[in-house]
Amino acid sequence: MATPLTSEWTVPAPPGTGTDRPIRAWRIGAGIALALAGHLGLTWSGLALVRAALGGEYSDGGGILAFLVLLIVQAALVVCCALPGLLLLLFGDRGFGIGLLVGWAAGVGTLMLLGYLTFSAARTA
Repeated sequence: MATPLTSEWTVPAPPGTGTDRPIRAWRIGAGIALALAGHLGLTWSGLALVRAALGGEYSDGGGILAFLVLLIVQAALVVCCALPGLLLLLFGDRGFGIGLLVGWAAGVGTLMLLGYLTFSAARTA
């Protein structure tokens, strides 16, 4: 009787993915804190720059310049916060990426609310 043919070939193990790592709550908190600190730091430094450049003329029509500076700051935060957060979420440390995205979104929402309240208060005054 002939010996049966057997194959030595086996299915290789699947490659490791980013989903293998657990999401840690402290990394989410660190991402949120970093994004909110970026919002606060860049917003206040941008407004301080506008006030220093305009001096006493800030209240006499300098609001549009402050608005433009804040738009530039928000564009910088998209590049420096939301984009790395998305990349980290997809390819790296998911907890920190989620935190960056949540913190960036919370900061944008808060700034929109503050801007609306500021403009509505200025119109009624």
